[in-house]
Amino acid sequence: DDLRTRNADVAKRLVDFTGWTHPRVQGEMNRLAGITKVSTATVDQLERRLRYAESWLRRLRRERT
Repeated sequence: DDLRTRNADVAKRLVDFTGWTHPRVQGEMNRLAGITKVSTATVDQLERRLRYAESWLRRLRRERT
C-alpha cells in the first residue's frame, strides 16, 4: 500500500510538471518500469516504477532551472 501511495504521489507531481493528463503519466510510468497495471504489479515492479518516476521528476526539475 505504501508503494502504491508513493507512486501515486510522484504521478501527481509529474502531471504538474509535464502538463500531461494523469492517465498519460501513469502509462509512461508503467512503460518505463515494464508493467501493465499497478493493481497487479509485484513489490519489485512497484519499486522499479517508483525509481524511474523519481528519476524522471528529477530530470524535469533540473531542466527547469
